[in-house]
Order: sequence, then structure tokens, then C-alpha cells
Amino acid sequence: MFKDLLVPVVLGEVCTDAFDAACALAGEEGGRVTALVAVSVVTPVVGTMNYFPDAVYDSLREAAAQATQRLREQAEACLARHDVAGETQVSDSIWLTSPEAAVLHAHYADLVLLGRAAGATVEAERAVFSSLLLGSGRPLLLVPREARWPSPLGKVVVAWRPSPEASRALHDALPLLRRARSVDLVVVDPRVGETAHGELPGADIAAHLGRHGLAVDVVSVPREGLSTGEAILRHAREAGAQLVVAGGYGHSRMREQVFGGVTRHLFEHATVPVFFSH
Repeated sequence: MFKDLLVPVVLGEVCTDAFDAACALAGEEGGRVTALVAVSVVTPVVGTMNYFPDAVYDSLREAAAQATQRLREQAEACLARHDVAGETQVSDSIWLTSPEAAVLHAHYADLVLLGRAAGATVEAERAVFSSLLLGSGRPLLLVPREARWPSPLGKVVVAWRPSPEASRALHDALPLLRRARSVDLVVVDPRVGETAHGELPGADIAAHLGRHGLAVDVVSVPREGLSTGEAILRHAREAGAQLVVAGGYGHSRMREQVFGGVTRHLFEHATVPVFFSH
């Protein structure tokens, strides 16, 4: 069950879709929603031949304080629209960037909900998403713009492959799968074999889920010239899915966090919420 839900506000904008989804989930689970407002303070670097007067730093701190207060009030207004337990926290560390503060607070949550900020660049959104996905150790629910959390939950599509990330995502999402009307376990162009999908792709994981009381439909989806991510979203669209569950693939190298192709495509093109785990 998801009792502690975290909604980071780290891109200078409150994403109401993420707050609405978090509050809907909290209402179903009797959970609590925490809004984290984190604003990075950009500090000029002083070289050996120049300096900045104190007024510059005072102005930067004042601008950050005003932005923090504005975002805090907006987040509190989002929480006030729903009859759920919630609070707003502010990260005012001068040592942590906004994504780093979000990762730190995510360690104490059951689920992180991240919206798509209309005013942010894809690169900025991707940096926050990858930091939370790869650094928090917690599942992340990506809520696209204008997406709504369905209640009750209908069709769920689980993107399956025999990998640690996919297995983690599926098991982290069990509380949601148990409430879904139906679940499609999608395998894209599965490879038969002991080290791949097994002799009957999807049968082993379907049997495992059956022991959890879940009846799933295993669906083999051909790429037909599409990428794996495109094939997953095409099936989700045709099946009328309201949620996609997928492993989040990537790694951190020299502070540059790199997505796998499927993760990147789902992040950039999904129109329904996507539940990721790494």
C-alpha cells in the first residue's frame, strides 16, 4: 500500500495533474501527500580577478525566497482541494540542487509522483526524472500533462521482460494491479529460451502472479517496424489502458544519467500515467 506519497515541485512550476493523482491515490489508500518545494539558488562563481558585491547575493536569495513562497502557496492550494491528509515542506539547502533535495526526501516515501511542467525544457524534466528514478530507490509515477488518475482503475498494461528492472516495477505495482479491472502482460517480440522469455513467453510470470491472486492476459506484441516503446504504447492505446507499468532502465556515468530507449520513449510520449521502478 502507498501510505506516503511525495510530489516534488522542483522545476519552478506546480503540476496540478500530479497533485490530483497523488490525492486520488491517497484517498483510496488512506495515505498522506507531501509536497516538496525545492528552489535552487544560482550563485555566481567568483574568480581570482573579480568579485560580486553583497547586494548581488542578497538579490539572489530574495528572488529564491519569493519563488519558494509562491510555489508553496500554489502547492497548498492544490492540497486544499482534496479531503486528504497532506503537508508542504520546503527544502532551503544551499548545498543541494532541487533534484538532489527531491531524491533525499524520496527515500522516506512509498511512491513519488512527478508531473510534466509546461514551462520546463525536456532536458530539465529529463534530469529531474532520471535523478529520482535512478537515485531514490523508490517507484515513480509519471503523470503526463492532462492525464487523470482513474478511479476505479480499469485496464493496466505491464511491459514485461525477464530483467531486474521489470521485475521490480511489476512487484512494486502489485497494490495497483490488485485493484485493476484487468491486466495485460505485454511481451514485445519475445525470444524463446532459458535465458530469455522461457519456452512459453510470459507463462512463468503469469503463474507467479496467479499465486498472488491475479489473473493476467499474456499478450505477445510484434514490433512491426516500431521501437519497443512505440509497440507498448500502441497496444496500451488500442486496449484502452489507463496505466502502464514498466521497468526504468538507465545508469549514471560521470554525473550524466542516461536512459534506455524504452524508458526514454515512455517518458516523452506516454499520455496515460506510467509507473516506473529501477
